[in-house]
Amino acid sequence: MQRSEIQEKPNNKTRVSLRYTQATFRRSHRGRANYTWRDCPLNLPKITRYKHSILSLLIILKTQTAWTAGDTTTTLMPHLGRFMLSAAGAGVNTAAGSGIGIFGGDVMQPVYGNDNGFLFTDFMGDGATGNTFLVSPGLGIRQVIKNQIWGAYLFGDNEKVSLGQNFWNISPGIEWMTPHWGVHANGYFPIPQTQVMGDTVFADNLGNYDYVYFVNGTHNQYDALTAPYDVIGNGGDVELAYRFSFHDNLASRAYVGGYYYQPSTASNFTNITHVKNIPGITAGFEQSLNKNLRLSLMNSYDSVNFYTIGVRLQLTLGDDSTIYSDNVHDRLLEPIERHVGIIATGAGTYDQLGYQNLGNALEYNNVFFMAPNGAGNGTYGNPMALSQTSLDTINTQSPNSSRLYFQGGGGAVYAVNSTNTLTKQGLQLYNGQDLYGRTANYTAPATSAERPVISINGDTAGVGVDNGFYIQSGENTFSDLAITASSTNGTTTGIYVITTTEATINVENTSVTGLSRGLYAENNGTDNLTINANNSSFSNNTANPAPGDTFNASGIYASNIAAGTLTINATNSSFNGNMITGIAGDNGNTASGIYANNTGAGSLLINAINSSFNGHANSSSNNNTGASGINAFNTAAGNLTINTTRSTFNGNTNTGTGTAVAGISASNTTTGNLTINATDSQFNQNSSTNAQVNGLYIIDNGGHVNLNLSNSSFNGNTITGPNNGSADGVFINAVNLNMNVTNSTFNGNVSDSKNVGGGFANGLEAVVSGTATITVINSQFNGNQALNAGGGFQAAGLLVFDTVTANTQVSISGSQFNNNLVTGDGANGGATGFNIYHTSSNTMSIVVTNSQFNGSSASGNGNAGAAGLYAATGVMSRRI
Repeated sequence: MQRSEIQEKPNNKTRVSLRYTQATFRRSHRGRANYTWRDCPLNLPKITRYKHSILSLLIILKTQTAWTAGDTTTTLMPHLGRFMLSAAGAGVNTAAGSGIGIFGGDVMQPVYGNDNGFLFTDFMGDGATGNTFLVSPGLGIRQVIKNQIWGAYLFGDNEKVSLGQNFWNISPGIEWMTPHWGVHANGYFPIPQTQVMGDTVFADNLGNYDYVYFVNGTHNQYDALTAPYDVIGNGGDVELAYRFSFHDNLASRAYVGGYYYQPSTASNFTNITHVKNIPGITAGFEQSLNKNLRLSLMNSYDSVNFYTIGVRLQLTLGDDSTIYSDNVHDRLLEPIERHVGIIATGAGTYDQLGYQNLGNALEYNNVFFMAPNGAGNGTYGNPMALSQTSLDTINTQSPNSSRLYFQGGGGAVYAVNSTNTLTKQGLQLYNGQDLYGRTANYTAPATSAERPVISINGDTAGVGVDNGFYIQSGENTFSDLAITASSTNGTTTGIYVITTTEATINVENTSVTGLSRGLYAENNGTDNLTINANNSSFSNNTANPAPGDTFNASGIYASNIAAGTLTINATNSSFNGNMITGIAGDNGNTASGIYANNTGAGSLLINAINSSFNGHANSSSNNNTGASGINAFNTAAGNLTINTTRSTFNGNTNTGTGTAVAGISASNTTTGNLTINATDSQFNQNSSTNAQVNGLYIIDNGGHVNLNLSNSSFNGNTITGPNNGSADGVFINAVNLNMNVTNSTFNGNVSDSKNVGGGFANGLEAVVSGTATITVINSQFNGNQALNAGGGFQAAGLLVFDTVTANTQVSISGSQFNNNLVTGDGANGGATGFNIYHTSSNTMSIVVTNSQFNGSSASGNGNAGAAGLYAATGVMSRRI
């Protein structure tokens, strides 16, 4: 308080002496001025002499009573409160990987108190792009005691967690703050801790086979029946923070913390699937940018989300904590630190999927047990042998739905030969007969070397069979098996499907290798035939045809004959190393991962996801052969579509006298539509010594081609040896073309003619005779080389050749066409970044922006030239 002293003198004359405190100004949370006082003397004149000084004194006294430090007068709504908005982004370092945006707000309103402390309400909430949210109303108290803030609060959290369930949490907390330090500790107690979230499921469908058992003399399988629950748990967190300033009195805050959540251990959740306790640590840094903006960097690590990082921007109104000071009153409206380390969700806690064991129950009553030396009726303890007689019996007892369990465990071989099949077609499977490789005790799927082997004795010299299994309709599954051949006549097929009605073939966790064709599928009707290959291998199949024969070595060979739809879905599977050897026939023989032909008005669809089509080889001596990852034909008015995602088509080779090598070879011979979409895929290092080689090869003779290439590579495809062949990353010859290329590379393709003949080496070559639209964005066409050419030759990053009445539009932006090279003494060649041969009578439109055409060169004694962009004759509209 200001102090004044009135001293009585002996002469009874009064002199007023005022001692007051001069002030340094600051704003309080109520928006009023306060003063920090320090005493100094001030002698005023006598009031009898200076009457106007009385008025000045009254003003000073009035001011002193209205603005006091730490006003202890308690009132309703002692402050206007604080309002905050935030926006954050977070990324999670898990196997799947994820990133989300989080948007939130927080309002704190003091309801009763004074400058030294108050009761308050707080309402905070978050919402995330992952469809999680948090709504938290709360009550609390903060009190300043000796320049320290002590606080306690209680919140009710309503949250929607990552698995889509809603939970309520009771969340108490305490806090302590000084001008520099701060500690927050919180507890979280969900009510309840679990929420049921779906239908019951047996434990083996969750990958847990500990509860599977069988009963002797029956076809029954029993397992633990479980119910799925969204599981959270009691938890808590603590944060220790240090506050300081290093620039313009803007507050900085560095913090470390930890959190721990213990999911419910009731209901056997951890016995079926591993629901973890969640211990975690966190650290971060927060920097005030000005009085109203804060930027935060956050990081945490725990046993569920592993490393999580985030960045957050906060807009705050009504809070002085962004400005550093030594007075703790400035922190009274600072946001409460809760849900410490929980970064990668809009909810307040992390949840997990748990399963409650409801007890054992009958799962299947149609299991037939098979053994290599079985001689029984197929019940548990009395297995049967693999034979056509057994399959017939199973179909009689359990038509349209049966599970055949093949005993594995290592060394289990099931022969398919002329002694246990009724025809040379192989073993005929009925609709719904599903084959499963199992462990030696049948309780779990066989893996790796435990898989039972189906060994096919191919027909040689009239002895044996043509196929392992023969299917005419319906649904069949092959799971956890190894299908191979003990001998092959060059056409031996593991699974042979020929149907006129709807059929679905599933091949899962199975290897189909060492044959001529892993799977042959033919759709002769108007219905759908679907082949699903998941986590399987169709590799190392070989054909050695005699002269005049037409054999193909392929993982899958498929034909769509009529107006139906044939779909091949290859997911996480391999189609590698299939091979043609010997003297091939005259009608074309191909080594390929998938060979598919659409000869009718229907549709052929091939989807390759996370799969490989590599290393196919053709060493035969016929001119009509090739090697491709996928070789597909559309020979009628139907539709052919190939979609590849994160797949590889690399290292396919031709060392014989064949015609072509390609990662994908696709042909549209009539008026149909051909569509290829390649995303995050590779078409690299395909090679030949005598024939054309391409990462992607497309021929269209009258239809329409749609080509979309994104984030893919077509690099290092090479042809060497005396030839007139070409090595292109992509080669297209089409009537009508719509092509979009984005963020892809077409680099380092090489044609080396060894001074005999000529050859092309282009990143991408497109020849069109109809309407063409070509768009190239942020791609590279560099370092393609035509070497040692004895005849005509060409090396270009991008070559466009439009003929006849073509109407072509080319748009290029942000791309590179550099360092393409030709050498040799041949004539009529050149090295160019972008080469245009325009012979059409129509105008070609070319628009190029922000692109490079540098360093291409030509050398030798021939008539060769070099240019960044070269345009031959014709009418052309260019804008560079």
